[in-house]
Amino acid sequence: MLQSVPPPKYVGASAEEYAKDLAIFLAKYAWVFQGKLVEFILGGTWDRVPEEWRDALLGLSYEQMHHLTFDVAALPHSLRSFIEQAQSLSMPKGEHQKGFEQTPLQPLNELYMRLMMSPKKIHEVERLSATVADVCRQNHLRHVVDIGSGEGYLSTTLHFLCGLHVVAVEANESNNATAAKRTQKIARAREHEARKKAKSETGWRQCIPCDEPSSSAGVNVTSDDPSTSSSSCAVTADSAPVSMASCPAPTSISTLTGTPTGPGTPALEPNPAPAPTPADASAASVSMNVPSLISGFKSAADATVEEMKDWHNNIVHVPCFLKEDASPSDLLQRVHATCNTDQAAQETPPLLCLAGLHACGMLSVTMFKLWMKSPQIHSVVSVGCCYYKMTQSPDESSESPGSGELCTGPFPLSHAVQQLHFNIGKGGLKLACEGIVTWMSKSRSEFDYMVKHTFYRCVAQDALHRLFPEDYSKLYIKGGISRGYCDSLMSYVRRAISRLRHRDDDNAEAKRSFRCISDDELRATFGALDPQSEQKLVCFLLLRALIAQVLESYIVIDRYLYIREQAQPSDQIQVRPIFAESVSPRNLCIIATKGC
Repeated sequence: MLQSVPPPKYVGASAEEYAKDLAIFLAKYAWVFQGKLVEFILGGTWDRVPEEWRDALLGLSYEQMHHLTFDVAALPHSLRSFIEQAQSLSMPKGEHQKGFEQTPLQPLNELYMRLMMSPKKIHEVERLSATVADVCRQNHLRHVVDIGSGEGYLSTTLHFLCGLHVVAVEANESNNATAAKRTQKIARAREHEARKKAKSETGWRQCIPCDEPSSSAGVNVTSDDPSTSSSSCAVTADSAPVSMASCPAPTSISTLTGTPTGPGTPALEPNPAPAPTPADASAASVSMNVPSLISGFKSAADATVEEMKDWHNNIVHVPCFLKEDASPSDLLQRVHATCNTDQAAQETPPLLCLAGLHACGMLSVTMFKLWMKSPQIHSVVSVGCCYYKMTQSPDESSESPGSGELCTGPFPLSHAVQQLHFNIGKGGLKLACEGIVTWMSKSRSEFDYMVKHTFYRCVAQDALHRLFPEDYSKLYIKGGISRGYCDSLMSYVRRAISRLRHRDDDNAEAKRSFRCISDDELRATFGALDPQSEQKLVCFLLLRALIAQVLESYIVIDRYLYIREQAQPSDQIQVRPIFAESVSPRNLCIIATKGC
């Protein structure tokens, strides 16, 4: 496994040079990700595969393609070159990159902290909360805004285990309600632990009120009624914001760094892992060590009974939808409304860190734009996902990528990548969310089901074109088709036809024709298929899996360059993998911090 970010070939090279090579490679093999996969049969996609590749790919077994156990050296030179280039251009995403161990993990040992969390989510929250806590420690920050907080997994961990003031921003009302209930349950469990601890230390029973946390005290607060949140962000005198004038430059915790200005072009350099200090070794041996990294700020685990009574007031769930063009005031007014009167009256508001765990689509981009515009937002820690939900620039709105006029839309973002005049299109953005690790990690039954489901979907699309050639462009299958209909091709296609819709709702004649298709007509369309269609599809899926990580690298380097272009000379922009790729493939974290 490659052991550095960026790839070893580009250590010491400029980010612009890396982006250019990515664009050249992707432009050459754009046929792999352009167009719609469901039209693989209908569109004759196999004909785009170079002739010298076809026999070699068709000669591979499903097992060899699934686990990549074939001999690359035995493949045709051009196919071997494609595979080797895809590997050398992809940002390595292994969990043991240099610098990965610099941030101690925050294990969620208590059952109530793991409440309703899958093993994957536990893995992600443990690592991202530790990274956010490390950024806050290095930059003397105490306030975090969790953007797209969902059901509150990250925000509750940052607050109760890392000792940070947290405002959790989430647009979905159902998620906010779930997060508020989760916060209440954890607060009650923490108070119960504090009582047990006090009893064991003093040897006598204390009279402590057992009132449950009030939902109006910072659990589910909206900015429309600031009076209900007057105690939601109470701070003590020793937790006043630290003046950044005397703050040392942030320590780099990444393996992809760059300085925005200066003579020449910043190079991509892997940071050497620093030698562990005695303090680091001590911290690493403590199961709940992250709170100790934040000087002068306790975690809930270390709080006294009296402190625990109001501990939950320092985490607030705010319903808020951040638009793509949101201004910092849109967010900061919401955050300000959650603070108490004394803090709101401060001349200098607290510096903030924005955090996002798999912030969907444009949300990650919006976070960085807010960071650029507001001096109060000091840091951003963001792991992106769902790249295909990003708004497309004008010449990138079609399925087919290619050259065009200089882009001004959300992707590409950076001037450097815009100058390359190459857009990966919707197909590229969607495929970037997949990858070879996802492909290989499937069990054999999951792999077989994926192949069968994709093949049946392609056959159904081809059948629709053959049966309804005049209306085809206006037809679509509403929703997905469940696993139960994959027992046979006839069952699947029948279900697809039953879910067929016409974009013109008034076309009653077309709707009636859907119900008149006989089994014989369907079998006739199946008989026209190439007997090797399914095997060809699997070969093509393999090529897509091999190029997926290159597409994601292109998106991430574009974001990196965009932030660096807008940043100040003293700012730090960093990229590193923070999750185990086998557990969470979207694991590239971008960290931006303002200099002093």
